[in-house]
Amino acid sequence: MFCSCFYATSVKYKNNLKPIFVCRQNALIRINYASAFLQLFIFIYIIQSFYSKKMKKNLLLVLFLGFFQSISLAQYLTMPPDGGNKKATLSEQIGINNIEIRYSRPAVKGREGKIWGQLVLYGFNDLGFGTSKASPWRAGANESTQISFSQDASIEGKPLKAGTYGFFVALAENGEATLIFSKNATAWGSYFYNPADDALRVTVKTQKMDNSVEFLKYEFMDQTENAATVALIWEKLKIPFRIEVDIDKQVIESMRKELQGDRGFAWQAWQTAANYCLVRNKNLE
Repeated sequence: MFCSCFYATSVKYKNNLKPIFVCRQNALIRINYASAFLQLFIFIYIIQSFYSKKMKKNLLLVLFLGFFQSISLAQYLTMPPDGGNKKATLSEQIGINNIEIRYSRPAVKGREGKIWGQLVLYGFNDLGFGTSKASPWRAGANESTQISFSQDASIEGKPLKAGTYGFFVALAENGEATLIFSKNATAWGSYFYNPADDALRVTVKTQKMDNSVEFLKYEFMDQTENAATVALIWEKLKIPFRIEVDIDKQVIESMRKELQGDRGFAWQAWQTAANYCLVRNKNLE
């Protein structure tokens, strides 16, 4: 374990190519070195105590050192989310566009009336960590909230390419919210938010609610064949935005690609494509 710890540390440090994470990596390296030395010390101390017949007398110290060591290694174990913020995934299909939202769910915990503007700050703020000096809210907790589209979509009437995006919110005191779809979908929270990574920004109206929702959640609502509203709901506030897709365009493009593959050898596939176009009155020329 002693050798493997040093090896893992050296590999992790050697492969570190992102300067913004140097401080974090150096901290992990120091933790790993300290952890390895502590393991060696505990092992030597136990052996020494055993042969000197002081094991019973020094058992408490050994247990304390072992407990400290278990804390230092906790980062390598599968643990519940920090702060009890439940992880969640929500998905729905509009046409053939698979839309998925991955987020963490903070709870109100008796803080009614202290969420918006206090826990969740208005606008863009310096959070005191990371490279961003003007960070929006992560629209959840812990890791960045992610939203994925398998096909192109329209958000509040503005086009957004298929892909996975980090989703952020900058709340305003006037009842509006700026929704940000960032091409950086893997950063922790919004500490490294960079407006240069924005794929899309839209402004929406927030809605106040009478009943409080304890755990933050996302919902699909007001569904139609080619659209749905997604709403972020927490405490007594709802932040909705409209998603629309061009179903016929996406289905016809998908059928064309599939018919060029092995599915094109089945006459039933051609019949299905022809029937779709006939019923929808599309691509009949």
